[in-house]
Amino acid sequence: MEDLTSRLQLKEYFKANLIPTEEQFHALIDSQTSMADDGLYTDAESALQIEVPIGSNETRNVLSIFESLKGSDSPHWSLAVEPGKLSGESPGLSFNDAATNSRLYLRQGGNDGLGIGTTDPAGRLQVRGQSA
Repeated sequence: MEDLTSRLQLKEYFKANLIPTEEQFHALIDSQTSMADDGLYTDAESALQIEVPIGSNETRNVLSIFESLKGSDSPHWSLAVEPGKLSGESPGLSFNDAATNSRLYLRQGGNDGLGIGTTDPAGRLQVRGQSA
């Protein structure tokens, strides 16, 4: 994870009569979200929009949830888009735990399904494992 520069520190670089350095301008620019670079967009009609290019057969994380962004290597939870397992199938949406195991999986298209503990539900609902 990149170094995180706080807003307070960024403000210090741009106080009256100071001349910010090139590195300080880079820190300011890198602290912002870019629609073109980051695939994030928001408007009043659709709220938050996230672009997730799915051109290959790889899982793409969309959202990662950390306890702290400082010093944490892996998220506690993540939301991922999984490529369709069958030709022409729409991508699925997977809620993953810290070990990247899918805990809840949603598949849409002609073969709709909900999997709990599985990313390949055999029907409209499949639960893998033992219930308590």
